[in-house]
Amino acid sequence: MVVAFRMLPEVVWSMPRYGSLNIHGSLLPDLRGAAPIQWSIALGDRLTGLTAFSLNHAIDEGDILAQTEVEIGPNESFDSLYDRMAAQGTQLALSVLHEMGSEAHPRFTQNKEAKHRSAPKLGPEFAKLESLETAKMIHDRIRACDSVPGASLPSPINPAERFKLFSSSWNSSGLPGHPIDLYYIIDNEGIRINGSDGFADILEVQWPGKRRMQTSEFLRGSLLRGSFALNGQKFE
Repeated sequence: MVVAFRMLPEVVWSMPRYGSLNIHGSLLPDLRGAAPIQWSIALGDRLTGLTAFSLNHAIDEGDILAQTEVEIGPNESFDSLYDRMAAQGTQLALSVLHEMGSEAHPRFTQNKEAKHRSAPKLGPEFAKLESLETAKMIHDRIRACDSVPGASLPSPINPAERFKLFSSSWNSSGLPGHPIDLYYIIDNEGIRINGSDGFADILEVQWPGKRRMQTSEFLRGSLLRGSFALNGQKFE
């Protein structure tokens, strides 16, 4: 069995009698790549899964040995989903390893012609929220970046700095009638990302130079209040 994040030479993965088994965090061929769990959350999926497959010359394209589905909670973070999938992945691997020597164990060639999404390695831009178009997209990206690297926005105090947002809770009721479609509010009730499609309550934040803390704790120690564009500009 192999659990790795880089291409292994054929002399290594072809060494075992029945080939080398890998576990991937999606239902292949969907979300091939380095970060399938983060991308599945960021894309708003409510269902993902695990795939046991045989290694070959291409990345994540070997024969499928077994798959299992995993539901994603509407407010579930990457850390939570990863822990659950790691436990289920262990059981899937043990089950497949037990059966790999059997000629009756099925293998399914991946459909190379079918359209599927990719899950490339995460870059710095993945955590920046200001380019996203809806409140739901922001909510999903916050969950995908929790706890590392932490989703972020420009600080309304100093736009050259950024603050991080964690633990988002989604509500599909929009709050229309504001001067821009997508913005955030800091008031005595909390921090809320609002859009025409709904809003996300931010439960934890990390201000520049500060530790991660509950939003209620941050509000007790800060006088910052108001409505802000995603670039940090305040408006009335």
